[in-house]
Amino acid sequence: MPESPLVVRRVDFADPHDTRDYLHLLDAYARDPMGGGAALSDTVLERLPRDLRRHPGAYCLMAEQDGEAVGFATCFLGYSTFLARPLLN
Repeated sequence: MPESPLVVRRVDFADPHDTRDYLHLLDAYARDPMGGGAALSDTVLERLPRDLRRHPGAYCLMAEQDGEAVGFATCFLGYSTFLARPLLN
């Protein structure tokens, strides 16, 4: 039986389920050696959803498969001086 498609969408920080899934994935990455090897502090976990929701250049994406969060991306709108146009990091 084929797997269901991967769905990628913006995180809705007004939705407690989205917020919980995003923070869980971000903290798991932070705990990994590639993310620094340390858990995020309670202060960061508390402030981050509010701050990202308010940041005008933040784009947080969630990847889901079968209704389960399986990946995320945190991107920020910037500007390339080399290309003289907006970019998404």
